[in-house]
Amino acid sequence: MNEAKNRSENAKAIKHCLDYLAREARESDLREVAELIEVACLAAEDASETVH
Repeated sequence: MNEAKNRSENAKAIKHCLDYLAREARESDLREVAELIEVACLAAEDASETVH
């Protein structure tokens, strides 16, 4: 159970970082990069929910 909690926390931290990178990419007009980052965010979010 502890390992699952750690994985969930890691996935949430990764999603937070990716959200930040996506915002920065959008502000820098790097739309394609932002879209790829957003897909990674969705994967991280899905991973954090799957672990619960």
